[in-house]
Amino acid sequence: MHARQHVEFAAWLAIHSPAISRHLKSLQGLEIESYWVHSKSRLERWQSALKLFDADLVASSPTYNPWPALETVIDEIFLSEVLTRVWSALLLSVDRQRGRDDFSGLVYSVFLRHLETKNRALRMILAAQDKNSAAADRLNQVRRSAEKWTDLLLSYLDDQELAAKFASDRQRLRDYVGERGDYHPQDATRRTAVLMQSLRSSLTAKGQRWGANPQLNRQIVAGILVALEHQMTESVAIPQPYMQLWIEKSHCETEALVAALNRLDNPTNRPAQIFATGQ
Repeated sequence: MHARQHVEFAAWLAIHSPAISRHLKSLQGLEIESYWVHSKSRLERWQSALKLFDADLVASSPTYNPWPALETVIDEIFLSEVLTRVWSALLLSVDRQRGRDDFSGLVYSVFLRHLETKNRALRMILAAQDKNSAAADRLNQVRRSAEKWTDLLLSYLDDQELAAKFASDRQRLRDYVGERGDYHPQDATRRTAVLMQSLRSSLTAKGQRWGANPQLNRQIVAGILVALEHQMTESVAIPQPYMQLWIEKSHCETEALVAALNRLDNPTNRPAQIFATGQ
């Protein structure tokens, strides 16, 4: 899965954030950990890659051209940040609605490390832009586009106080919120379709063709979907690109329920029964 699909998935989360907030499970264990574990693995891969690229860029005569691979990694860092910010804001808004503090540790652990990794990538681009100004310009365009889309998508969230904490530009977020207030509710479906088409066109025109960590990107989306209740599909349709992940989630949950029933049917798991002997 390419990071561009993470941006599209973030758009779906933001547009349907009221329904998604209502149908987020009361998580106490493995569901939310899946998102954290795979995000952590990807962050570690990014850091390792940037460390190698940093050494290559400093070298006066590197043994290979590091820029194609470097662009692929940094492109993924910039684009996937959209989903990190939107999902973080959504999780904290659910915590606030429920009067709990279930998700803040996970949210800030992933978000702050993503931000640190992004800042490291930005420093690398600034330090090496004279060596490949074209690549630096391309990456900067991706960054600017991702940040604008982040703020636009965050404008769909009900809790704008929390959304502002994850905005790239708080004034731009307020501007987007003000613009959205001028639209008539009957135009919502049309505006959503236009938004998604514009999003796809924008992302297709920018960024790399290949993803740096496609499998981890897929697992991160799966880690978000597993946190959602099945009843949500009664009011919100799962987008076609993620339907297979939803089916896999359903299959795993069915297997878990069947396994639990099988344990009940196993005589060794039943309480011991004492029979009267009549003696």
